[in-house]
Amino acid sequence: MYRVRNWLPRLNALIKEVKWRPHVWGEWDCALWAGKAIEVQTGVDVTVPFHGRYNDELSCMIALRELGHGSLLGLCRNIAGDPLPVHMAWRGDILYRDDHTLGVAYGPHGLFVGHIGEQAGLIAEPINLSKYVFRIPLPPATPDRLPASAIRAEESNG
Repeated sequence: MYRVRNWLPRLNALIKEVKWRPHVWGEWDCALWAGKAIEVQTGVDVTVPFHGRYNDELSCMIALRELGHGSLLGLCRNIAGDPLPVHMAWRGDILYRDDHTLGVAYGPHGLFVGHIGEQAGLIAEPINLSKYVFRIPLPPATPDRLPASAIRAEESNG
């Protein structure tokens, strides 16, 4: 699973679309937010097995166990591999906090579904408040993807 060529405009459009969307278990929560961010960046909807399976925190935890992940951290590991330190986050990577919530890295901040007072939607918090980052990788470099400068350098050395 790799990021598609136009992942950043797609992620920006998603953020604009859901900026004020309130948290509702099983409809719009941290796992579905992270999953949707993965989908717009890769074209892969990793949330399909969870659709209609939970409507509160307890039933979410039960669904995670029944689907073989055990926890949100296990889900992230199963989707994206081993976590990285947060200082290595790229825009669009998935963040995991100690309070068992997921967010999306966006510059120096993580965007999390939540609320401050009566204001609901995506909340920006400093990225260093997260414990782990899970990389959504770029595709491997291939000759058709190399920048023109790299191709010219290769031709002049060859």
